[in-house]
Amino acid sequence: MKAAQNCILPWVIPFNYVTMENRTFNRSINLAILILAAIAIYIGYSIFHQDGDEVRIYESPPPLPGKKEETPRENPVVPAPETRSNTIKDDASTDLFNEEGLRFYNQGRYEEAADSFRRAHEKDKNNDALKMNLAYTESRLGWREIEAGRYGESLRYFREAMEFNDKVPDSYFGMGFALHKLKDDDRAIESINRGLAIDPKRTEGYKLLAEIHYHKDNTELAISNLEAALKLAPNDNNLKGMLTKINREKKAEGGFQQEATEHFTVRFEGREERDIARVITIILEEAYREVGASFSFYPGDPTTVILYSEEKFRDVTLTPAWTKGIFDGKIRLPVGGALNDKELLEKVIFHEYTHAVIHNISGKDVPRWLNEGLAVYMEHGDKERLEERIISEIKKGGRIIPLHELHDSFMDSEESRVPILYAESYSAVDYLIDRYGIFRVKILLEELSRGREFKEAFRDLFFISYDEFQSAWEKSIMNRV
Repeated sequence: MKAAQNCILPWVIPFNYVTMENRTFNRSINLAILILAAIAIYIGYSIFHQDGDEVRIYESPPPLPGKKEETPRENPVVPAPETRSNTIKDDASTDLFNEEGLRFYNQGRYEEAADSFRRAHEKDKNNDALKMNLAYTESRLGWREIEAGRYGESLRYFREAMEFNDKVPDSYFGMGFALHKLKDDDRAIESINRGLAIDPKRTEGYKLLAEIHYHKDNTELAISNLEAALKLAPNDNNLKGMLTKINREKKAEGGFQQEATEHFTVRFEGREERDIARVITIILEEAYREVGASFSFYPGDPTTVILYSEEKFRDVTLTPAWTKGIFDGKIRLPVGGALNDKELLEKVIFHEYTHAVIHNISGKDVPRWLNEGLAVYMEHGDKERLEERIISEIKKGGRIIPLHELHDSFMDSEESRVPILYAESYSAVDYLIDRYGIFRVKILLEELSRGREFKEAFRDLFFISYDEFQSAWEKSIMNRV
């Protein structure tokens, strides 16, 4: 998902503009301001977007529409100096500090920009232009923290931004995004609504609200916010895809009943499915205890589980015929004839609930082999057949698939290849846990939630590079061929 960039410094007022008396110069300054504003809006503003209608097998939900990725602007208007000490001294005038802050900002050097703007602000605390510059810069620093997965830390920057100027909607959207990731949805909604009150034409605000209400199972509110977003961006195919997906689910789940426990909300189609729902709820609670004990982690919010007929499951998820369930923020299961094979039902439930736990710990997608391997690892039953499948594949002339080729969804893979993909994923995870323990794997997931790069976090935790691990794992398999 690409990050939306806030319209930084939509008007930049030079310090001496406030006090300049020469009207001709004022007119020139006004023209310059308008030109700068147009350029900033053109470059800086983009509408949030994410994957549209697709629901992928065992995938965590697509990221919320937020500014999670930040690429500093290249080719700054004015090349920044190597060091501050060589350019502006502490006794420099306010406008020079402000100009330096702008140069740093345009290079993506937001900490230094904030420092320069603060120095200027110390010299003129009543200058609204400087307060606005500080507000936008602190807001950008907050989004940087979000990008790195440091949601709690980001809140400090957004609060500081609001102290300098409480009319910057991006600060409220950022705080709302962070609060949602911290599972404080009520305050998140309040913050986003405050941002929209300032600028009701910000598409991303409505999309954020739609995501949060969808997460909270408030389908009607999710739909109304998507419709509001589409009024502002009628040609946005991503918004259309989201709305189509939610309406498809609403249609399929119309009239569904539900039963709730402390840990799960289970929805099902009618009275005839109630017995299946109760059996599934018992297995879910077993998974909650066992998977939770393995990871030393128990989700704070109830997990939603939706039971469909085979036909409705395919209609809603658009998954290939070989899938037995998915987790896309909610566990979705086809349950036609489920009680005829309780062993398979239990495997699927443990598998999907493990995906839910992984998502809660990591907060984002992890390499597919690790995600699927852990889910298979937590299933009940004999797994020797999986290792045998790999060995059999090699004896037939096949190859061990490198793990870096198993980072993306398996959904688009040929059905004949799917078993070996899951077998290798399990084998690599089993090898990893056997040597380092599952608790360290959990720490890896936590590190990913903080924005760490996978290979770097892997090396730091396991004291072996990702490539070295793969070589050792492949060698362990070849020794059994």
